[in-house]
Amino acid sequence: MAALPLHLSGGIPTLSSSIPIGPFQLSRVDRPVHDHGPPEVPSLHQISKGTTWVTAVAATHTGYNWQEVQRHAFRDLDQLCGLLSVAFDACVVVRDAPRPRELSAPSVPEKPLPWQCALDLTESGECPPVPVNTAEIPPWLASAWQSTNSHQWLANALAMHHQGLQIEFDHPTMALVAYVSAVEALGNRLPKPDRCPTCRSDIKVRERFETALRQALSDDHAARLTAIYPNHSKTVHQGRLHANEAVPGVLGPTLVNPGQDFQFGILRQLRHASADLLTQSLRADHDA
Repeated sequence: MAALPLHLSGGIPTLSSSIPIGPFQLSRVDRPVHDHGPPEVPSLHQISKGTTWVTAVAATHTGYNWQEVQRHAFRDLDQLCGLLSVAFDACVVVRDAPRPRELSAPSVPEKPLPWQCALDLTESGECPPVPVNTAEIPPWLASAWQSTNSHQWLANALAMHHQGLQIEFDHPTMALVAYVSAVEALGNRLPKPDRCPTCRSDIKVRERFETALRQALSDDHAARLTAIYPNHSKTVHQGRLHANEAVPGVLGPTLVNPGQDFQFGILRQLRHASADLLTQSLRADHDA
């Protein structure tokens, strides 16, 4: 398990000690993974290179066959990644699939793989012998695991926020849909909205979205972020894009670039607002 490489800035710090969360035992790994990926500007002759520090996760799941166990293990791992993503403001993903305990335990290769050597993935600089960014797991994560399993609305919001994180770099407009959905899922705790007497559809959904944001933000900040709601509606009802998806590879500041303003401005603010609302809900049982 590790932060999604190359895309979102920052990443999950390496743990300073082993710690349990739910059915999992998390522990640090003092060996990095060398990553590669496509360059930001499309090219057949270049790659992007990076280094990722990973976290080892161990747990025991039982079931009548491996397929059933694997399904539950992946579901729990995805939820754990979502919780860590919120806690560390990163995009944490599974980097090595769960496997039966009869097989060898997952591990980071001691040496670069042959194809990595051919690509000179380690050429960009020596990695430190130990990670320099270490941190403790926030104490509220243990109770957050239980809260997420107890409240479906919270699990839905966490899953949608995590999906947004995974696609934000390449598909920012769809990430907007994910973050708005996460906020609306958290808003399900609020009094139910009025319905149209004719079609029974919810009305005043934009006002409800703003009310949900106000649970963690100032009134002024919530009002500014609510201004993005029409963009969300134009995407889901008209298929509109708002960032630079239609012109991939356009980088750097320009005099007029609404797509970059959207992706690195208000969308990023909405992501942080969604994370703040999630943190507030996830911490509720711990802080009570």
